[in-house]
Amino acid sequence: MYEVTFSEEARAGAAALPHDALKTLADLVDLLAADPGVGRPYRGPGSDLRTIAVADGELLVVWLVLDAQLRVEVLRLVWLGGRGGG
Repeated sequence: MYEVTFSEEARAGAAALPHDALKTLADLVDLLAADPGVGRPYRGPGSDLRTIAVADGELLVVWLVLDAQLRVEVLRLVWLGGRGGG
């Protein structure tokens, strides 16, 4: 299992998300703890940076996989949906 942590920017982004998106984010965090390689490479094949769109494509999440530390650092949350979010 990987530890999942959030950068300051990601914490601020999470605080501004609508309730439904927060639930989806919590589900993603659970998934990342078990399988941090989900999603797509953010910057080409073999990248330690990964990304996925969740919440019906309205929330883009970018994270860094730190295998040596068994840690995932969520770097950025981009809310593309309406109402709330930031």
